[in-house]
Amino acid sequence: WVRLRDDICDIPIDRVTHPDRLLCQDTTDIAALNRFLLVALLAMLGLQFPYLEAFVFVGGSLLLFAVFFRVKPRLPVLVHVAVLNFSLFVFPVYAGLLLQGEASPSALLFGLFFWFGGLAHDLLESWVSGQDEVRPSG
Repeated sequence: WVRLRDDICDIPIDRVTHPDRLLCQDTTDIAALNRFLLVALLAMLGLQFPYLEAFVFVGGSLLLFAVFFRVKPRLPVLVHVAVLNFSLFVFPVYAGLLLQGEASPSALLFGLFFWFGGLAHDLLESWVSGQDEVRPSG
């Protein structure tokens, strides 16, 4: 849900910078994608009902991302990268909630590992793509 919502949010920019992407084509039905997102959102929340902690966690995470996508165009790029990579943090914590009934320290640390790894990857990728030539050190 988060990744597709992000791609839909970026369509106006991507039509200029990456017009070859599938979502930027005139044949892409954005209204149908938004309906799919709504169904996916309801299904994700519906699947959590037996587990109150998971329902609250997933619902809270989705609410956070919904607010983020509303304000994303007004935020600095570094904030985009940090918040989007936070979605990688969610998976291990969610798994900990389901398996152990709590957000254990190991699940939180595993989530931080994914979050910071994704953040480092995206920052390095944007830095390298901004270079005319990548020079090895030494």
